[in-house]
Amino acid sequence: MKKQYSFRLKNSDEELSCFISELAKQYKNESEAIRQLLLFAYNYQHENKQNELMKQIQIQLEEMKGIQEQYHSQVLKQIENASFASYEVNNDDVEEGDQVAQETAAALISGFGVEF
Repeated sequence: MKKQYSFRLKNSDEELSCFISELAKQYKNESEAIRQLLLFAYNYQHENKQNELMKQIQIQLEEMKGIQEQYHSQVLKQIENASFASYEVNNDDVEEGDQVAQETAAALISGFGVEF
């Protein structure tokens, strides 16, 4: 694809004109220097857009991480509460078991004629 573009510098663009002239010494001619400048500007702008997108993604990931941590702590609290409820139920079962054991032991001992 071969296209040609032309433009004119204004009188106020003297600094830019000098810059292009100096840059042209490193390239084949002024046209190539301008082309390299445009490529640089385009790539720089493209990189900035990508960096901005990366920052937005990072912010969203941080938000998701915070939400996930909240859910995780809620789940841990629910598990802890369920564990305490289970422990309390087990204590009731143990107390009932102790009572049954005591009654059984008392019945056995009273069978031998020993009174408490």
